[in-house]
Amino acid sequence: MSEPKPKKMVSRNIAIALGTICILLVAGLGVVLFISYAPISGSLQTTYNDYKKTHSHTDSDYNSLSTQNTNLQAWLDGNKTLLTQTQIWLAENKTLLSQTETWLNGNITYYNTQVTNLQNQLSKFTLPMLGFSSLTAIDNRTNPNNTFLQVNGTIHNFGIDGTYAYQYAKAYHDDGSVALDTLEIPIQNGLFSIHGQSLINVDLNIYYNGSALASWTIGVFEVYSN
Repeated sequence: MSEPKPKKMVSRNIAIALGTICILLVAGLGVVLFISYAPISGSLQTTYNDYKKTHSHTDSDYNSLSTQNTNLQAWLDGNKTLLTQTQIWLAENKTLLSQTETWLNGNITYYNTQVTNLQNQLSKFTLPMLGFSSLTAIDNRTNPNNTFLQVNGTIHNFGIDGTYAYQYAKAYHDDGSVALDTLEIPIQNGLFSIHGQSLINVDLNIYYNGSALASWTIGVFEVYSN
């Protein structure tokens, strides 16, 4: 049977010495940390104190800024909504504007056409417009050797422009032959001038030969404007 080995024992003095060394090391580390922290801590405190001197704000200052921030945010939210509504309104009115522009262009074309038509109608009124009133024509055979168609009446120019005009007559005998035709007379013999919107009286004897007249046609036509 083997004998148990004797336990190694550390002397009490050695243990005390090691403990002392550990205590000294910890204390030294604390001193080093304190020495290192002290300048930093002092610098931070100085910086804080300097900042506090120039940046001093009360709770009411912070509350006021918070209220301003809240109001500003509400204002921004409201205007964002307004902007959205405005953009929608503009988009809708852009369509309406386009429709209105199309409508106006169509009406411009329509009214331009109407103006042109009215101008054309007006120009027609400015042109000479000749006509008879109170017209009478008599086959005068009082003297069989001096027979004539007696024409009386009034010639009107209903237009604005004046004109030179020519009165004509054409008559037939009973047998259908032509008794007279003033168009065969030189035009200057029957030419007269009539101003716009005026009238002239006619008393004209147109002579012919042969038997009595069976029918006739009397008129007036414009030669050229004056």
